[in-house]
Amino acid sequence: MLVFGFVLFAPLGYIFAQTPQAPATPTSVLDNAQDNLKGSSPLTDAPDLPLLIGRIFQVALGVLGVVLLCLIIYGGFTWMMASGNAEEKARAVKILLSASWGMIVILAAFTITSFVVSGLTEKLL
Repeated sequence: MLVFGFVLFAPLGYIFAQTPQAPATPTSVLDNAQDNLKGSSPLTDAPDLPLLIGRIFQVALGVLGVVLLCLIIYGGFTWMMASGNAEEKARAVKILLSASWGMIVILAAFTITSFVVSGLTEKLL
């Protein structure tokens, strides 16, 4: 049995072997971080304030999307646990419908915000 396992799994070391890569040096990581931060402060450059507001809206809409996903999971769980109770089933359906409409609104708002922010970045940069 041991020989069979060795014959079966030994070639996997050769199949999945990778050449080692040099790790990134801390200076290059810091340089990239500093390059990403240049010109992004609303206190130093006035045109970046709309971009900052747009990014805040995008993050807020992303968080709302996660909340709505949790509501959909909760509604499905409530429906499963209804056990034939019509009131609980109706409550679960109401939660699912409300969360679905909310998801449609959030996706539309996220799309509009992304479009506006991309237009601002093209105009300002």
